[in-house]
Amino acid sequence: TGNYTVNFASSANSSNYVIQLSLQSGASGVTIRAFSPVSSLAFNVLIEDFAQAPVDAIWYFTVIDF
Repeated sequence: TGNYTVNFASSANSSNYVIQLSLQSGASGVTIRAFSPVSSLAFNVLIEDFAQAPVDAIWYFTVIDF
């Protein structure tokens, strides 16, 4: 719950890529608390409510790899 791992179909050029994260509007009190690149193949996202409890939410991401 609230802890997601995004795996790429193919490897990025490096683990130094840009990630843009957005929550669907209407997710009141919910925030993307943390994200971290794991490797050139994946990254993690943690979404929490106002009490810092993990929650599921609808969210979107864009990855820019130079």
